[in-house]
Amino acid sequence: YASVSKTEKEKFQKIIFSYLEKRENLMCLFVLLDCRHNCQKIDLEFMRWLGEKKIPFVMIFTKTDKLSKTALKKNIEQYKKEMLKSWEELPQTFFTSALHKEGDKEILSFINSTNKLFTA
Repeated sequence: YASVSKTEKEKFQKIIFSYLEKRENLMCLFVLLDCRHNCQKIDLEFMRWLGEKKIPFVMIFTKTDKLSKTALKKNIEQYKKEMLKSWEELPQTFFTSALHKEGDKEILSFINSTNKLFTA
């Protein structure tokens, strides 16, 4: 996605936004955020759009094993600070590390509890 032209990115965005707006049985969207990076404007804009469209989502910070605990805390706090500028409360948040298998159980538990709420 990052290596395509601006025109291609805009096409992808239209397809994704259209899909998300029209998907009636979407229970929750997982927004994956690479914790190694500072708070990204594009991520904040996307989450703001999700809120405006009333599309439920959770924030999943990935690659937590790649940062020191201090750096991780700093980046997470930055996201929280920025989100609280326009949100009354933050969405549920998960932290994951594929290397250390962290977050798997919590996310699977969330999926199981969410699936129980689904009525076809």
